[in-house]
Amino acid sequence: MRRLAVALLTAVAIASACGGDTTNAGTTTSTTPEPTITTSTTTAAPTTAAPTTVPESSTTTTTTTEPATTGEWVVHDADGCVCADGSDYQYLTWAGDPDKVVIFLQGGGACFTAETCEIGSPAQSFSHDIVADLEAARSGGFRRGLFDFDNPENPVGDWSVIYLPYCTGDVFLGTRAHTYSDEVTISHTGNLNARKGVEHLLANHPGATHVFVTGSSAGAVPAPLVAGLVAEQYPDADVAALGDGAGGYGANPVVMGFLNAQWGIADGIPDWSVADGIDVTTLGAPDNYILAVNQFDNLRVARFDDAYDSVQAGFASLFSLSGGGTVLDVVLESEAYIEQAGIDLPVFIAAGNDHTTMLAEDFYELEEGGVRWVDWLTDFITGEPLDDVKCTDCGSPSS
Repeated sequence: MRRLAVALLTAVAIASACGGDTTNAGTTTSTTPEPTITTSTTTAAPTTAAPTTVPESSTTTTTTTEPATTGEWVVHDADGCVCADGSDYQYLTWAGDPDKVVIFLQGGGACFTAETCEIGSPAQSFSHDIVADLEAARSGGFRRGLFDFDNPENPVGDWSVIYLPYCTGDVFLGTRAHTYSDEVTISHTGNLNARKGVEHLLANHPGATHVFVTGSSAGAVPAPLVAGLVAEQYPDADVAALGDGAGGYGANPVVMGFLNAQWGIADGIPDWSVADGIDVTTLGAPDNYILAVNQFDNLRVARFDDAYDSVQAGFASLFSLSGGGTVLDVVLESEAYIEQAGIDLPVFIAAGNDHTTMLAEDFYELEEGGVRWVDWLTDFITGEPLDDVKCTDCGSPSS
């Protein structure tokens, strides 16, 4: 009963991200002002190098107003939330155990200049169209990896899922629309879209006892912060967050300050006491783990990375977040940085240059040093003690 009261009282604050959800059972009606629109005052970017790999497209448009039923993905309108081009944002849910919930944040690149943000241009470096993802879900295209609900080894096979597509070019951190040129204005409002997932959780799973927040690639960067929002509203629940395929993005205050000016990252950082006195305009991806875990003692975190992830290598170069090192160098450096802040961060580092694992075909076969990935993940989700798993023969950046 206490948790239900908390959910109803705090839903207004979380829901203010974009407005009410027309498919939710809750009664949230609050809305938020339109995102701020900013204009670029510089044409200089941290780097002009092109990414070695452009991520696969994201996706959505179809809607349903039917209640979720077990065994199918249901599409929800997120009233007031938008994608980069101003089109309506939508998200997916899968009905399972109402007290055990996965929040998944999809990946799909990022952009920060008129060239990389111009939709349809050869240099576009992020996914913005969620239509294909919604269609893939309806046709069974997501039924693999973490979402192979029929696999008996799936640690969340009977859980409910809130699947948040990605379409804003800001790794779910932005809060504003930004004008890059006369022809290019992008709604970098991914933070508001991510909060829609927390709003849905509050409205539809008030008694949740276990919440697993994870994201792949761009979706991995905000996963600890989103998990912190969950831990804040569910203080008695076990909340766990795992970043999949983003450990190779280091902390560069100059670059993050530049991105903050475009995306409005600082405006989306939660008002937690642990952030008092910190310049939140320059925080990097590793700092998200430190902020969230130092604020909430019911939050556990972990990471997965491929040692020489080719996509991370490309974007780390594009955004000047590698410091000149390899992906593996940065993964290990950021792990040390996070743990020096007193955070327990179990990591699984696989050999090779693949990118992300949550929807990978080898999700149930992957192993490193005799440890199966799915067994390690299961132990993390269930709260078992974990040792790091790190490849010894990791391949090479060009392998």
